[in-house]
Amino acid sequence: MINKIILFIKRNFIYSSKLDYTKIKNYNLDDIFNKLIYKLDNHAQIIEDDGTFKPKFIKPRIIKYVNKIRLILPSYVGILETTSKSKFGNIYADVCNSALYNAMQNKIETIEIDLRNNYGGYDPTMIVGLQSLFEDNEILYQSVDNKNKIKNYYLLNFNEYYKYKLIRFKYKPSMIKVLVNKNTISAGEIVAACFLNKSNVIFKGKSTYGALTKTCDLRIGENKWIMFTKELIIKNNKIINKILI
Repeated sequence: MINKIILFIKRNFIYSSKLDYTKIKNYNLDDIFNKLIYKLDNHAQIIEDDGTFKPKFIKPRIIKYVNKIRLILPSYVGILETTSKSKFGNIYADVCNSALYNAMQNKIETIEIDLRNNYGGYDPTMIVGLQSLFEDNEILYQSVDNKNKIKNYYLLNFNEYYKYKLIRFKYKPSMIKVLVNKNTISAGEIVAACFLNKSNVIFKGKSTYGALTKTCDLRIGENKWIMFTKELIIKNNKIINKILI
């Protein structure tokens, strides 16, 4: 198993070129992470589930004001997507999409996207729920892997765009405020990054956590996985690891 883990790390870990593979062969899994990977990657984890973890689905919330709405996006745990045949993902995205559609119909000019305390999870569901705020051909962000391969992410790249039954429309309010804080992490940060440098967007709050990366995972037991960064995020030709306020 340890050889399988080392091969997976070598192929996928964004900082794989910085590891000494002559030493790593003598390490056990905990040593590989404690002595090597954690020092390079604050997104890395060894995940164990004794069967008591029950992912909870939390719907986005909408707060209506006189001339604006605030759309509060909670974390969306990725395992819900694989275990529910997208039922929860469709609900999550539809709440966001419907709120924006109603705002457009009511000529609301200010939208607040509240990503504070969004600890991450599965970003495509969150992004597709906000589809109306992006153009189909717009590069939302780019990523780079350990082979320096750059990938462009468009709205139409996400399978969820086609799976979810959502109203299709485009909406450009006068102002979009993206609210973030130090508990905006991982996928929450990726969603926020999609709004960087849009002409009608301002960011408010505090700088995000700093785990703005795409990860991969490998099951290494019935209830055990390893996870680490596979791709770094690029915006405007620069690698970014957090949203700075």
